[in-house]
Amino acid sequence: MSKVTLGEIAQHFGLEGPGRPFVVKPDADLSEPVQDLVRAGILSLRNGGLIPAHDVSPADLALFAPMVDLVRPKLRHLAQEQSPWAFCTAMATPYAGKVCGEGGSHRTIAAGGQGESAGHAVLACLGELSERLSFFLMGEDNRVSKDCSGLPDLALGPVLGFSARQEMELARRHAVLRQAFDGNLIDWNKLSRRRVIAKNVTLGGRAAVPSMGVFFGEAPAAGVPVRGLASTVGAAVWGSFEGAVERAIYEAIERDAVAMAWYNRLGITSLEMGGYPQAEHEKKLSWLENRSRQTRFFRVESDLPVHVVCAISANSDGYWGAFGAAASGRLGDAVAAAAREMLQCEQSLKMAARSHDKGHLDAKEPIALKYARYTRIFDDLRLSGVPRAPEALFDQSYSFEDLLEACRAKSIALWACDITHPAFKIPAIKVLSPQLCTWQARFGKRRLFETPVALGWRGKPAEEDTFEERVSFPF
Repeated sequence: MSKVTLGEIAQHFGLEGPGRPFVVKPDADLSEPVQDLVRAGILSLRNGGLIPAHDVSPADLALFAPMVDLVRPKLRHLAQEQSPWAFCTAMATPYAGKVCGEGGSHRTIAAGGQGESAGHAVLACLGELSERLSFFLMGEDNRVSKDCSGLPDLALGPVLGFSARQEMELARRHAVLRQAFDGNLIDWNKLSRRRVIAKNVTLGGRAAVPSMGVFFGEAPAAGVPVRGLASTVGAAVWGSFEGAVERAIYEAIERDAVAMAWYNRLGITSLEMGGYPQAEHEKKLSWLENRSRQTRFFRVESDLPVHVVCAISANSDGYWGAFGAAASGRLGDAVAAAAREMLQCEQSLKMAARSHDKGHLDAKEPIALKYARYTRIFDDLRLSGVPRAPEALFDQSYSFEDLLEACRAKSIALWACDITHPAFKIPAIKVLSPQLCTWQARFGKRRLFETPVALGWRGKPAEEDTFEERVSFPF
């Protein structure tokens, strides 16, 4: 007997509306993901029928139904005592040729989500899972082409952001890279003909970019033995392409600001919650203040019209630090989003510690887990004496168009790649930029050195040696 899928349920609510239950026949068998959605509270089983949670729309169910029914993720609702936030995790093992193509069949993809209700947490988790799965190709996938002859080739090197010294070392270690090394820089575009079409959101025009800088698995397939050329940084999924582009850009801008602060150890001010909308968030702030972990919020300065916030928590001794960051046009929104990311990081560290300590001690310790165990995060980032940010910033807001206009004025190119998975059809965007910095320990971006001077953080640019001494961003 066939199992009841989320697609059937979503189709019913799309036609009948959320008020009319999806009748579950006595002999019907719900698919495992649907059962997980019931357990998580996104669907309720009442009097023989299923209805969506009050904060979950038929459109939400329809958006994720193809991915859920094909991938069949294992969803788990994570309860945290008296927490005003809800959490969810998902694990999926895609099928070769259907979702991830050759080589992706046995890889387990993990995702997490958080929200102010179980429904929002599950939707956020499904969004992150679909975003990550969108970075895998489906065999002969039309998202990648070998013939983009009508378009200019976007140089991948400046996007990746390695310094000349780092590229020289890579070329020394790998023969395949030496073939594309001119004695100063690597011509990454020579290493593969496979391209992805990218649209310049800020400056206009289209270009072809090497797929190894966008999709997972493309660098190894081209014989390039450098890990991390493609990443989920600057990526987002949403119900519309416009929404996905906006969120992907905000994430790329957030990473840029945090990278400059992390490697320079400057540009951070403490946020006191006096200007935060207390009535709206009083319960959340009270819960954070009263738990045993210490939590602090910081604003990261940027030369762009945007609010970037870091939320950092740790045990009373400063160890087991967790980090969350977010960018928004409104400071209050950035604070709320950063807090959720920080709490998700706490959950991830707990699960990583359990996994590593329970029979996996021979495995390499994840960098975030190692950092949490052996580093006092507030001391490492020199946050004890940072100045306070003005409370008036809570009243200062910027629009998305303000941000784009500032990027245009600074000639910051934002290249948007449509990575929407053909089987899911959930709008997914990956943003690349030759100018914006990355959290990865790559020191070829001029902004990493010049912007802190322009903002008055330091009198002269730092040396690359100084950045190399830092712990690579672990979160």
